[in-house]
Amino acid sequence: MKKLSTLLLAAALVPTMALAAGHNKSAADLPTFVKSDNFGFIHASTAKADREQVGLSAVNFLEDLVTRGDFQAMGGESFEVRKVSYDDLGQVHVRTRQLIHGLEVVNADLIVHADAASGRVEAVNGLFAPNRDLALMPMAKTAPPRHAFELQRLGLSGDTVGFPSLKYFFDTQSGRTHLVWEIRLIGDENGMPFDNFVYVDAADRSVVGVSPQFHTAKVWRTYDAENNSYTSSFMPGTLLCSGSQNCGDSAAQAAHDGASDVYDYYFNTFGRDSLNDAGMAMISSVHVLSNWNNAAWYNNQMIYGDGDGSTFSNLALGFDVIGHELTHGVTDFESDLVYANESGALNEAWSDIFGAAAEAYRDGNINSGTWLIGEDVYTPGTNGDALRYMDDPTLDGYSTDYYPERLYAGRCRPTNSNDQCGVHGNSGIANLAFYLLVEGGSHPRGKTSEVVTGVGISTAEQVFYRAQTTYLTSGSEFSDARAATEQAAADLFGQSVVDSVGSAWCAVGVGSCGGTGSCSAVGASCSADSDCCSGSCKGRPGNQTCK
Repeated sequence: MKKLSTLLLAAALVPTMALAAGHNKSAADLPTFVKSDNFGFIHASTAKADREQVGLSAVNFLEDLVTRGDFQAMGGESFEVRKVSYDDLGQVHVRTRQLIHGLEVVNADLIVHADAASGRVEAVNGLFAPNRDLALMPMAKTAPPRHAFELQRLGLSGDTVGFPSLKYFFDTQSGRTHLVWEIRLIGDENGMPFDNFVYVDAADRSVVGVSPQFHTAKVWRTYDAENNSYTSSFMPGTLLCSGSQNCGDSAAQAAHDGASDVYDYYFNTFGRDSLNDAGMAMISSVHVLSNWNNAAWYNNQMIYGDGDGSTFSNLALGFDVIGHELTHGVTDFESDLVYANESGALNEAWSDIFGAAAEAYRDGNINSGTWLIGEDVYTPGTNGDALRYMDDPTLDGYSTDYYPERLYAGRCRPTNSNDQCGVHGNSGIANLAFYLLVEGGSHPRGKTSEVVTGVGISTAEQVFYRAQTTYLTSGSEFSDARAATEQAAADLFGQSVVDSVGSAWCAVGVGSCGGTGSCSAVGASCSADSDCCSGSCKGRPGNQTCK
C-alpha cells in the first residue's frame, strides 16, 4: 500500500488504548472499539476537497496501529479507503476496507474517527482480520467451483453470474479467516428469489459464508413492471410518473408519494440528500411478478408486488414498508451490514426502526400504528394485526425479543428457508430496544427487571442514525450495536441518554445492566455460563470469556 508519510503529523504510537464500554472483542479475540487520548494524528482538514489526503493518512495510521497494541497484525495486512465523511460535531470519519496480500477481506473493515481541525485520532472501531499464516498461492491455483454438479456437491443451487473472484472471508462467528472463491448465484428457493454472494473455501471447498443481496429509494420516478420479474431486462418497466406528476395508478401513486415522503424525512431530520446522501434518483417499480407477496430493495431500486389479496394487499400501500425498504438503501451506502446472521438482524431492525420513525414524522406524532410494521397491507381480511410488533415482538409468533433466546445462536448457513439465519426474527431484539428507548418501560414479557427511562423519538432516532452512519460496520453484531449507539449518544447528548441507551439494550439481554450485572455481552470476562447473555462461558479457568 502506498504510504503518505508527509501527511502523518505525528507517530501513531499507542502506549495506552482504552476499550469502549460494552462488548470489546471480536470472535478472533481482537478489539472492536478502542479509544485513546494519544493515538496520534491524521491529516488535519475541515475542507471536503481534502478527502483524499485525509483518507490516505488514515490508511497510514491504521497500517501502523495494527502492528501495535492488541491487533496482532502479522504482515501483509493493508487498507483502502471506502468513504470519508464529516459531521456537524467537527469530526471526520474514514471508513476503510481491509486487504490481505492485496485481496479484499469480506466482513473486515475499520473506521478511524478524528477531530477534523487538529487531525487528532479519538477512536477506531470495526473488525480486523490478522494474517495468521494465511496461504495464498497454492490455494489460488485451485479452479473455483462453477459448474452445476460442483455446486450441487456443496449444497448450492442457482445460476452463476460472472466469474468467481479470489478474496478472503472473515467469519464473524468463529473468528477464522479463509481464502475463498466469491461466487454470485441467483435463482429461486421455496418460491422466494435469491441473489447471493457465496464464499467457498479455496482449500477444502466448504461453504464458509453467504451474503444475500436481495433485501426482503430529491429525484424520484415510478414505473409499471407489468408483472415482469425483477430480473427481467424490461425492468424498471414503463415510466408512469416523475417528480410531482400524477401516476394514474393507485399503487404507483402510493409508492411514488411514499418515496417522496421518506426522502423528506431523511432530509429534514438528518440533512440527508437521498439514499446515498448525494441526491441519487429514487426508482420504484410496482406490479412486479403476479400476486407477489413481497417488496424489496434490489439493484438500487424499490420493487413492489401486488399481493395475493389474502396474505398481503398491494405492498406499495404500506408507508412503513416503503420506509423500511428504502432504509435498506441507506444501509447499503453507510454501514453495509451483511444481510445474514446478527448483522442481518441489525440490517432488518434498522429498516423497521426508520420505517416507523418516518411514519411518525409523516403523521406528526407517535400513534397506535407507529410500532406496528406492515399493518396497512398484512392480512387485509383481519383487522388490527401486523407483520411485526416493535413494542412486543413475539406477538407475530416468530420474532424474538431477548438476546439469550435469539434464533440460530450457533453456526448457521444463511438460506431463504432459515430466514438468512433469522434476520427478520432476531430483528425484534433491536426493535424492542429502540421502542423502550423512545417510550420507556420494561420488557413486555418480564425477561429482565430493567426499567428504561425513555428519551423520546427525536432523540432516539438521532442516536440510531449516527450509529448507522458513523460506527456500525458490515459485520457488526448486537453487542457492537450497543457500543455504537452508546457512543453515538455520548457524542450527541451526554451521559443521561447514554444511560438510557445502555438500559434499553440491557432490557433485551444485550450486555450487562448498570449495577445489576444481569448478564455480560460476548467477549466479556466470566466465570460461569450464567454470567453471559449468550449462556456460554468458555476458556481456561481465570481467562474465560462469554462466547
